Formats: sequence, C-alpha cells, structure tokens
Amino acid sequence: MPKEIHFGRHTLQTPVVWFGQSVDTSVLLARNATMRAFPALTSLGDAIRRNGYLRTHFNEGLRTKLGLHGPLMLDSGGFLLMRMQAKGWSAARVADIYRRVDADVLVSLDHPTLGSDSTACRRRKRHLTIDNLRQLSAEFGPDKLMPVIHGSTIAQIEDSCGAVQAITPRPRWIGVGGLVPFLKQLGRKGLSASERRRNEHFSAVIWTVRKAFPHSLVHILGLGAPRSCLAAFAMGAHSADSQGWRQAAGFGSIYLPGRAQRILEWNKPTKRPRPVINEQDRVLLAACECPVCRGHDRLEDRITILRSGFEPRSVHNAWVLHQEVCALRSAERKNRVSSFLSSRLPPTWAEIILSYRA
Repeated sequence: MPKEIHFGRHTLQTPVVWFGQSVDTSVLLARNATMRAFPALTSLGDAIRRNGYLRTHFNEGLRTKLGLHGPLMLDSGGFLLMRMQAKGWSAARVADIYRRVDADVLVSLDHPTLGSDSTACRRRKRHLTIDNLRQLSAEFGPDKLMPVIHGSTIAQIEDSCGAVQAITPRPRWIGVGGLVPFLKQLGRKGLSASERRRNEHFSAVIWTVRKAFPHSLVHILGLGAPRSCLAAFAMGAHSADSQGWRQAAGFGSIYLPGRAQRILEWNKPTKRPRPVINEQDRVLLAACECPVCRGHDRLEDRITILRSGFEPRSVHNAWVLHQEVCALRSAERKNRVSSFLSSRLPPTWAEIILSYRA
C-alpha cells in the first residue's frame, strides 16, 4: 500500500517518480503551475561537465534557481564519472557541495560498473562506493543520505547490502543501480530460459534489498518510460527517477497510458523508429488532461501542438508519467493491481510481474 513521505511542508506518497532535470537546460516543470511541485532530481554530473555551475547553481539557491517548489533529490554524478575521468572528483568534493545545497535527498557517490568490467574491477568499484559512503555518512545523516547498492549477482548484492548495513543500518533511502538493462529485456517476446532468469534477477535484487533494509525506501536509479516505472514499482520498488520524459520528447515521441512510445507522424524515407499513433492512440490522446492538451478541444489541434516542438511534448510526457503512477497508487488502495497492470503492460510483462507478486 502507498506510504507517506514527509519533507518539511511537503508530503509525497509512494510509489513516486522523481523527474530528472539538468540545470543547463530549460526547467520545463517550473513553467507549469500544476507541475512545479512535482518531485525533481538533478545531478552534480552537470558540474562535472561544466565547473562553473558549482558557482552559479549548486549552492543554497539551487531550488530557487530551478524554480521548483517540491522535494528535490541531488545525485552525486557517479554515472557520468563512469564514462569520463574528472580530476579531483571525490567524496570530499561532493560533501563540500552537499553542505551548501538545499536538497531533501542526497545520493552517495557511487561507482557504477560496466558490462565490460572484469571481476576485479567490479570489486574495486564496489569498495570505492562503500568508502565514499563511509566518508559521507560521517557528516550527512541516514534521513538524507541515500546509499547505493550495486552488484551483477545476488551474492554481490547481498555483500553490498552487508557493507552498507555496517555503516548505516537504517537509512531512510536505499538506492539500487544497474537494473535498467534487465528491465529493458522484460517485455521481449519469446523469452528463452536464460533471458527469463535475467528478468527474475531484476525482481530478486529488489526483494533482496528490501529484506536487508525493511524500514528503508528502495529507489531505482535511472528508469525511463511509464511502463518501466510501473513494472519496477509492481516488483516492490518505492521510488525511481526518470529523464525519459524529456529524452522521448527530444526524439519526437509522446507517452500514452498503457502504450509504448508513439510518434505523431513519419514522412521520412528512413525506417520509422517507433509506431505512429493509431486510432486507439487517438482516443487516449483525446482524453488527455495534461497542461498542453487541455487547452485544445479538437484532437487535431492537440496533435498539431504536440508536433510543434520539444517543450509541449515534454510537458505532456511528464504529465502522463505522473498520472500513471497516481493510477497505480489508486489501484493499490482498491486492491486492483492485477487488472491495472494487465491493462497497462504487454502480456509478457504482466505475466512475469504478476507471478512475482503471487
């Protein structure tokens, strides 16, 4: 059942999506009065790319600078560090920034692994992640600092959980990284036995972490579209962050309830990247009440405005993602999760997930 989370004057209910927002792009949520209070996430990765942001953005005025009124989560930039070398970027540097930033949740500096990493490299990265947590926990308490769990096997997940427990046995938040590749496999048709085991791994990780931290909120790092979030929440996660709503809009795609990404038109000679809206999609779009669509009664006008640019598509996508999570909460309260998931997820997804919940 949904839980309440309190941040001073803010109250959220689980499951909750944190809307990823880079400080070097337009803050679209802030431009809409109905969306300014959505929980948001931004990352120190922006400061790794451009150090000037440490002076202009990552300070006590960050929330005001972004124009957001809701809870704010600040990521440490570990994912970007995985892909590039940043001199002097350490737990001490992150702590110095965290001291002066007005944020509600602080993600401990982690070192995500790559599929190409050797066993020794993975072990070293996990040790670095734990060392960073030890340093940051000395200053930032368990209510605010989110440790991050990594591991490619359940044994590694359990080891990581044990190492975190030795430092902070009851954090309010516990993050889990590296699960997105497993979730992307979930909806594939004709899964082989080995692929099904990979999908089972996704659920096993979440429940392993929940068992180790029964009083903590489990957060999945870096999820994307509504169906991915619904699947993760149905498997036991309480929270996730997503940049997908913006990324999809940038590729000309929109979200619709219970559907994969759709494009509004395709008149290029190259193969289209995803389906064009069909009649069923048009019915869903006609019923949309997002800040963009509600200003246009005619369906064709809605399609025209969504085709016109990145901003209206982004706002629409953020709204659909938010509403889908609200709908899942409602289904949880009414004990109708099975029928809701069957209406929202592909049959393969629903079958696997509902078998885990049984």
